[in-house]
Amino acid sequence: MILITGAFGQVGKILQERLAAKNKLILVDRSFDENFKVDSSSEYMIGDLQDIKFVKSIFEKYKIKNIFNLATNSFVERGKKSELKLKNRCFVFDNIIEAVTLYCVISETWIFQPLSSEIFGVPNYSPQDIRTKVSPVTSYGFQKSTELLKCRYLNNKRFQIFHPILYNHESKYRSLKFFTKKIISSLVKLSKGEEIEIVEFYNSQSSRDFGYAYDFVDIFVLAMKSNIIGDELIGSGIRMKVIEFIEFALEELNISYEIVVNKSNNLLKIVCQDKIIAKEMGQDMSDMQRNFCFNGKFKNSSLSKVKITGGKDLIRKLILDETSNQK
Repeated sequence: MILITGAFGQVGKILQERLAAKNKLILVDRSFDENFKVDSSSEYMIGDLQDIKFVKSIFEKYKIKNIFNLATNSFVERGKKSELKLKNRCFVFDNIIEAVTLYCVISETWIFQPLSSEIFGVPNYSPQDIRTKVSPVTSYGFQKSTELLKCRYLNNKRFQIFHPILYNHESKYRSLKFFTKKIISSLVKLSKGEEIEIVEFYNSQSSRDFGYAYDFVDIFVLAMKSNIIGDELIGSGIRMKVIEFIEFALEELNISYEIVVNKSNNLLKIVCQDKIIAKEMGQDMSDMQRNFCFNGKFKNSSLSKVKITGGKDLIRKLILDETSNQK
C-alpha cells in the first residue's frame, strides 16, 4: 500500500492521478477537497498528523510499503506567524519516522520527504548543485534544512528515504496564494474578456527555476519504483525572473500591455487598455539577489528519463491546463 499525506495538496492530487489505477492508496489530510474526484479504490482519513496517536492509528490499520510525506507547509509566507506554523509542521516528519520504526520493516519501507531550494538562502553561485552551501534565510528554508540533516542521518541508520531538493513546480492545482497561479488564472480570464482583480506580486527581478509539477511527479514515481534514496536536485534548469514569467504569459495569450515604472519607488505596474492588471507591492533586495536554478545533472542517471518542462513551454502548458480547468 502507498500512503500519501497532504493528499489534497498540489503534488498529492497529481500523485493520485498517476498512481490510483494500479495501486492501493491511503490518503491522509487535514481536510477533504470535495472539488477533487478521488478514485473509488482509494481510502482516505482526515486528521492531524501532528497527533502521534492519529499517525500510529494509520500504520496499525494498514500495511504501508511506500510513503509520500507531503504534509508540510509549501508556501514561503511573510512575517513572524509563518515561523510558528513551521515549528508545528516539523513534528509531522518525526511522527512518520516513529510510526515506521514501530510498525514497518525499516529497510523495506521507502519514504519520500521533499526538501526545497530555499535551503540555499542566497546562493553564492548559480545554477546550484548538491555541493552548494546550505544557508537558509527564511523559516521555511530552515525547516527544510533541518529535515535534510534528519534524512541523511536516518539513511545512515538503514532507513530508505528519498529526499530531493525541489525548485518551483507549478500546475493547475497550485493554491492562489502562489503568484504563478494568480497570474495564469487571472490572465486566462482576462483573455476571455472577463473582469479580474489586480494581481499583486513582490520582487519582479527575483529569479527562479519554474518547472511543471506533473513532470516532477513522474520523477517521484520513478524514484519509488526504482527504490532510489538520498539527495537529488530536481528542477527544469531554466530560470526566469518574476517579471519575465508575467510577460511571457501576457504574450502567449496575445494580451497587449505596458509596463509602467514608478520613479519614486521603482515599483512596476502592468497596464492593459488603461487598466492596471498587476502591480508590484514591494522589493526585498536580498530576495532579488537569490538566483535559483537547477544545474540539470541528476546523481542517479535513471531520473534523466524524465524531462522537466520549464520556460515558455511551461507557461504554455499552464495556460492550456488553466483554460480547460476554467470551463
